[in-house]
Amino acid sequence: MLAGLGTLAAAAALAATAPPGRILPQTVALFLLGYGWNLCFIGGSGRLARDLPAQRRAGVEGAVDAAVWGVAATGSLASGLVLATGGYALLAGAAGAIVVLPTAVLLHRR
Repeated sequence: MLAGLGTLAAAAALAATAPPGRILPQTVALFLLGYGWNLCFIGGSGRLARDLPAQRRAGVEGAVDAAVWGVAATGSLASGLVLATGGYALLAGAAGAIVVLPTAVLLHRR
């Protein structure tokens, strides 16, 4: 999960600093965004599977998946509003800021 969060932070930094209209940096940033998301999702799912008792695993994983996809849908809608009002740099900066809290939690629990 830490690798995923680091990848998400790199994606946000690249997206925020990419010159407008440059396709390659934006493409790389979006690839890193998807890759980092997947690293976090797989890491979190693996951690749930490892730490939950078998009889509770399916219910908890289903609830977590529903919450994750609900938050993702809300974030997707909100990102359109942020992009429209503040531009790509603001959107990427906000995404980078969001990475800080889960990173701090993971590092604290190590």
